[in-house]
Amino acid sequence: MDVNVTDIASQQTDTASLSNLYANQDVLNKDSFLQLLVTQLRHQDPLDPMENTEFVAQLAQFSSLEQMQNVSSGISDLSVLMQSVNNSLSTELLGKNVKYMGNSFSMTDGQDGSMNFYLESNANVKITIYDENESVVAKIARPELDGGAQTVTWDGKNIDGEQVPEGRYTFDVEATDSNGDDVNVATFAVDKVTGLKFDSGNAVLVLPEKEIYLGDILEIMEPK
Repeated sequence: MDVNVTDIASQQTDTASLSNLYANQDVLNKDSFLQLLVTQLRHQDPLDPMENTEFVAQLAQFSSLEQMQNVSSGISDLSVLMQSVNNSLSTELLGKNVKYMGNSFSMTDGQDGSMNFYLESNANVKITIYDENESVVAKIARPELDGGAQTVTWDGKNIDGEQVPEGRYTFDVEATDSNGDDVNVATFAVDKVTGLKFDSGNAVLVLPEKEIYLGDILEIMEPK
């Protein structure tokens, strides 16, 4: 069989150019993969053609690549849909109370402050309350509390028995069992959602003292 040296050189040049083109791409998509495969078949050495098993293997790779890209596209579309649904539902939270990880609460005139926390097991509890300057204003002891969710209220009286001003306060919880060993504690904050804004397409809930994402919410409650 006569082989045209010029044709072979041209084929090698075309294949090399195509390979260099795809080498500069970050991702080889299915169209590029198919074009590369067709070029390989068109320019294969007639004295040493591609084996059937090799060709089938490359077709299988092409099929897998197409399926992965279709799955990736589907996941991306689903993510956009879920984000749209979450953003729509977030408007329903306006005016409602939400619980999230934190250790702050508000004192308002005529209302007790509420401190929420979770005990891993039964414990004796000591709570220290701080003002906005991080100064200790009050201490509360609650012996023999059951494990689980707890809410302790504070009448707003400081260590000297005086009424503290309205504002934002924080608290720490120290919990020990009957043997004096530490018991794990998680503290929570409860605030009313006063506004809503968006950050890179994600809904952000505006609270009196901070902003949180929907994923930060642990519980939604109707205001008392």
